[in-house]
Formats: sequence, C-alpha cells, structure tokens
Amino acid sequence: IILITAYALKWRRTARCSLLEPDCYTGISFPSDIDHLWHMNNAKYPRAFEYARAVFGLKSELLITARQLDTTMVMTSQTIRYRKPLTVFQWYRITTKVVFIEGRDIYVEQQLVTTSDNFVRATCMVKLTMTKGMVEDVLRAMNLDPSVCPKEMPVEVGHFIAYNEANSSRLNPAKVKES
Repeated sequence: IILITAYALKWRRTARCSLLEPDCYTGISFPSDIDHLWHMNNAKYPRAFEYARAVFGLKSELLITARQLDTTMVMTSQTIRYRKPLTVFQWYRITTKVVFIEGRDIYVEQQLVTTSDNFVRATCMVKLTMTKGMVEDVLRAMNLDPSVCPKEMPVEVGHFIAYNEANSSRLNPAKVKES
C-alpha cells in the first residue's frame, strides 16, 4: 500500500502537510464495498483508514524520515467505532491527526465523515510504535520541535492505553507477575 500511495502522490503532485496538523483524504463507497445489507462492509473501513494513514505518513514525510533513520513504524493496536453506515456512492473524507506522542509511540486519531451531512460515521484510534529509536529523533530530523507536540493525553487515548494494558495482562499473566 505504501508504494502504491507513494506513486499516486508523486503522480498527483500532492502538497505536503505538517505532521502536527490534521490531513484530509477523500473517498467514495463503491458497489464493491457494499455488503448484503446494502451498506459499506465493516471490513472495508480498516482499509480506508490504512490508506488515509499511508497518505498522511507520506505527505507529512514521517515514513520517509523514519526510513532514512533506519527505523520503521508498526501498527501495534487499532480500534474502530462504527456509528452510522455508509451507503453506495456516498462521498466521505477521512481526517487523520496525531493526538499524542510518548516515547516510541504515536497515537493517531482518524474520523470518517460523510461530505453530504458532515456526520462522523466512524472513528479509528491507532497506536504506531517505532521499532528502533524514539519519536523525538524522527521529529528532530523533520525539523520539528518535540516540545510543541501534543503532550496532554486525551481521555480516549487514556482509555485506549488502559484497555491494551488490561488485554495484555490477561493474555500474558506471567509477564505481569515479573514486573
């Protein structure tokens, strides 16, 4: 997906965006996205969110800078909340923004909003973890001051982190006893 997105961005000569500013990606629900209930299949949302994240990562040069520093970013956790279905040929935009940065982790929030009524149809929270180094190293390489990054943890991110910790302790109780 990253290579396809990079080619599409180069071909379209898409403008760059800042890592610390929200970015929008526009899409449409095609007949191939529709399920037997005549709305966009829930399995299609993660694909749309992932593509919008890839566009954001390339436009902000986050992925390129991370690659230059010999590190990669891995999606270690994701949750999606479906609020209202999309129907066939319905236009939408996905807004992607970094909401919290901590150590090796970047928390990204995405909202899928229909353009006709500005209703948030789905939200997505993603935790991206760097395999080597710290996020601050990447920010400095991008000529961004780490002190201006979102440091205050939003309530949803706190719940997201708490859920992941509770789930990890349930799945691996031996690790919890060691610490």
